[in-house]
Amino acid sequence: MSMWLLVFYLLNIDGIFEEPPLCDSPESILSEARLIERKFNSPIYENGILIDKRRDVFLDFEKSCLFYYFKNSNELINEKQKHLLFSAAKKSFFYTRNIDVISNLGAYFGYTGNRYEVFERFTRGIYYYKSKFDGKESFLSEGGNEHLLSKKNTILIISSPYCGFSNGLISWLGNYNSESLDVIFLYKAPIDFNIDNFYISDKNKNYKIVFDVSAWSDIKYWGTPTVYYYRNDVLVKQFVGFTEETKEFLTNALKEKK
Repeated sequence: MSMWLLVFYLLNIDGIFEEPPLCDSPESILSEARLIERKFNSPIYENGILIDKRRDVFLDFEKSCLFYYFKNSNELINEKQKHLLFSAAKKSFFYTRNIDVISNLGAYFGYTGNRYEVFERFTRGIYYYKSKFDGKESFLSEGGNEHLLSKKNTILIISSPYCGFSNGLISWLGNYNSESLDVIFLYKAPIDFNIDNFYISDKNKNYKIVFDVSAWSDIKYWGTPTVYYYRNDVLVKQFVGFTEETKEFLTNALKEKK
């Protein structure tokens, strides 16, 4: 048994899936991924909190569609089909950050003899990033380290240095000062993120990086900027956007804790 075939059977895809519709070829799989992205594009409110359903839906897509195909197809596919299959997996990975989908695709390419250089370059970047991240001193995301972040009295601000509204909010906050309220800026890094270049800029030094969103179960919406307020480890408030309501809340919260 080849190394890739052994890896394939060791991966977490042993469940038996009922064959879903439109998941029997790279073309139909990418079409299904695009349909999911369009159908669930708009976030919804649940219990007063704005949430994005795409991560949950794409996790189901990986199990019932992608993993099913990887396990049940052993055909050689052409370069175009490789690109389509990789595009579907990459799209899903963008939302789920489930490293299993990348490992499974690599195993599939390996044991079927479908080498794809574009995918190999992509995975080298992903695993390089993960190894660099693991070497950083941080309490964020990788390895499920969310529990190291105290949420006693904490404001998490989902933001991005490339978002004008996020930059406006940060400038407006200025040098906030609170004795017992932590304000933490989280940046959900893109899947092709270069951590080495990110911290070259001084304006990025206050950002904490999130890559594995599965470690942040409370955060269901990563649009920027979004403010999450925790009191005694419980999510109390969520504010979306740099609005007058957001500014009023932050002003009062920071004053209250001085």
